[in-house]
Amino acid sequence: MPEAEAQSLLESLRERPRPDQIEAWRIATGVPAWGAELSEETTPIEAGLDPVLSFAKGCYVGQEVVAMATYRGRVAWNLVRLEVEGEAPRPGLRIDPDRGAKGRVTSSTQVGARSPFLGWVHKELIVPGSRVKLEDGREATVLGLPYGSLPGAGVCA
Repeated sequence: MPEAEAQSLLESLRERPRPDQIEAWRIATGVPAWGAELSEETTPIEAGLDPVLSFAKGCYVGQEVVAMATYRGRVAWNLVRLEVEGEAPRPGLRIDPDRGAKGRVTSSTQVGARSPFLGWVHKELIVPGSRVKLEDGREATVLGLPYGSLPGAGVCA
């Protein structure tokens, strides 16, 4: 749709979505973003995108890496949703620094008195309900992987 038509349609909305609200929703639901959670180095399995992968499709670029991670269980890092009381942790803050930095915060937002955030963690820290220490001294709760993904597409649990 042309930009002018899209803007006209958006203006007809009583409450136009605000970018900060959209970003808070993205983080709270675990949707990875390019440049924050995703890069050319990220595999779909690590990023929790396995529910949207087709293993029935023919050949595609990166298929071997995805298949190896899925069927051999070679995923060491996973994107997870976490939550902490208080102020949103800054992106780049280390997770579990006492044990050699087993992760890092990638995106965060403030929702009331709590702050949901996304972060990369080593596979032993992906258990929902577990507590992890942040570099700033606070403890965060692991909420789980994004939207129903499985660790290593179900083989790395």
